[in-house]
Amino acid sequence: LRRALRAPRAGHDADDALSAKGRRDALALRDLLADDAPQLVVVSPDRAAIQTALLALAPTRLVAHDAATPAHASIPLDLQLEFGAAVDFGACRDDDRPPLVDLVTPRTLARRVFALLSFVKHRPESHVALVADAAVLDALVSQAAAQPSASRPF
Repeated sequence: LRRALRAPRAGHDADDALSAKGRRDALALRDLLADDAPQLVVVSPDRAAIQTALLALAPTRLVAHDAATPAHASIPLDLQLEFGAAVDFGACRDDDRPPLVDLVTPRTLARRVFALLSFVKHRPESHVALVADAAVLDALVSQAAAQPSASRPF
């Protein structure tokens, strides 16, 4: 799932919340997915993605993974405090470690897709959803289309 719409703001960051339309869209998804809820949701560690997942897919278990974002961003402490009970942030990098990548390029997006697929492959859940930034989802779909046999084990 692509995270729903953010509230309008100059630029955006991990602190941006969903807009009213984004909340309505996420709640509409809940109705569509009610009969096919995943066992796990891997979510981008930003407020809009987490809010989308909680509204559309609750009460499914949520795990934030920093590879679901197109570029490295530290996870704000207030985000961890706000969603810590509902979201496992264990798959996110610590702020004191160097970022995986600084630039958003096709190569770095491909690395993020590989990291996400590897993470999911090693999970016990067989029905997993991803709520992420459009750039990451586009890269995931492009990689699957370009190498369908490589995606099959996932």
